[in-house]
Amino acid sequence: MREMSRTTVKDIANALGISVGTVSKALTGKKGISEETRETVLKTAKSLGYKVNRVAQSLARNPIYIGILAPSVWPEYYGSLQEGIKRELDILNDNNVISIYKYVSSLYSGEEIKNAIDAFINEGVDAIIICPAFDSSYIDCLDRLDQLNIPVVLLGTDFPKGKRLTCVRSDANTAGKLAGEFIKYLMPKGSMAVVLIGNKDMQDHKEKANSFIQELEKDNYKVGYVYETQDEPEVAYYLTCKVLREIHDIGGIYVATGNSVAVCKCIAEHNMAGKVKVIATDIFPDIAVYVEQGIIHGLIYQDPVTQGRIAVKVIYEHLTQRKVCEQNIFVQPQLVLRSNFRSFL
Repeated sequence: MREMSRTTVKDIANALGISVGTVSKALTGKKGISEETRETVLKTAKSLGYKVNRVAQSLARNPIYIGILAPSVWPEYYGSLQEGIKRELDILNDNNVISIYKYVSSLYSGEEIKNAIDAFINEGVDAIIICPAFDSSYIDCLDRLDQLNIPVVLLGTDFPKGKRLTCVRSDANTAGKLAGEFIKYLMPKGSMAVVLIGNKDMQDHKEKANSFIQELEKDNYKVGYVYETQDEPEVAYYLTCKVLREIHDIGGIYVATGNSVAVCKCIAEHNMAGKVKVIATDIFPDIAVYVEQGIIHGLIYQDPVTQGRIAVKVIYEHLTQRKVCEQNIFVQPQLVLRSNFRSFL
């Protein structure tokens, strides 16, 4: 039987059409509301099955400040990570957890990264969730935060040399193997496959490419270059055109990052739909048409929303319970096909 979700202060507030603050005062016996309102809140709380959160009560006078740092670009991916963060923070709404968001404007934003970390430190955050991109400045920042005893959870990708509490991300090795195993069923045996990644210095991009190549080579399939798109659609489009023009026996492309739209546009313009098998990464509305048209044959879904939720849960339990977590927390990727694609949107 599926477990019902826990009733929160926000649920009670929504049911009564009053503020969360008013509900909190009623439940904790604080002044500032009428006895009639307090009684109404308590009755509603009981009817909804609300249970007092002892941890939340103990933290009522000591808010927890969690900083969240993410790029403002590529909303299809980073936006989904943040959606997961938001959903878990909503569950902690009555636990006095306060989130502070800061953004960097590109995937290479060294000075902005350092400024954001400085601001978090000055604002006295208790912990930080970082959705890192390509810039190596993150490593220096992680070392600095470690010296200040500010725990950090990396979300989406890892910097193995950096000091952090844990890293929550998709299992990139499994993702690459899934893509490799599936594309072998689609490609003619004598044809060649290539890989498009964002950046070879990104840990998960490197792992996806390596495991994909290993999966194909063990059955003697040909694998060409690993191309770096820097997660720029224009670069992905240019490189796909180059592949179609120069590799005459091209049979498959594994897009191990989020630039599948640019790749599909190029394939469609060259009338290669169906001839070149495409395995894409992640699911967002803009790629729906290419799935329906059969240009994309399969997708490796990394479930970024779940990754975001886990990051918040881990850091909250560490702060409130000193719970020890694994050095790496992997979310298992899924192979999605046209038949079940819509259910993931």
